[in-house]
Amino acid sequence: MRGLISESRDYFLLHTAELCAGWLYAATGQTDKIPAWIGAEAYAAKDNRMYAFAKGSWFFVHARALLLAGLGSR
Repeated sequence: MRGLISESRDYFLLHTAELCAGWLYAATGQTDKIPAWIGAEAYAAKDNRMYAFAKGSWFFVHARALLLAGLGSR
């Protein structure tokens, strides 16, 4: 899928696909597979390149990644 997205140059879909994968990895506790930009503490939803409809989901996945990394208890 990554190859097809890159080939069609629809990079907004690439971040959305990584968000979906990150959600699955966060739900199963596979923190080492969550894309780094999702778990980045200083990263903001406005800084990413995904479709607007996916940005709401980003908050849930980002929060879960931070909690799994132990950064949500500050």
